[in-house]
Amino acid sequence: MKTTTTGRRRLSQKTRIRNYLSSGKAINPLVAFNRLGVYRLSAVIFNLKNDGADISTTLIPVKNRFGRKMLVASYRMAA
Repeated sequence: MKTTTTGRRRLSQKTRIRNYLSSGKAINPLVAFNRLGVYRLSAVIFNLKNDGADISTTLIPVKNRFGRKMLVASYRMAA
């Protein structure tokens, strides 16, 4: 576990995402970046799945800032 310049311990990205999903919430890349500071959510999810986590993926249709339809992944820990 890494420490900050003030000597406080900070959690790894993988731990932060695992804790968030374990609380029963779904997460998408925007939430991961804004709330948890994780830029590459899909990479963290990949690592969690390789560690044996049961995470389901749902593709959510959204419009981007140009009005085009896109799909965004939303992840949830299986119950």
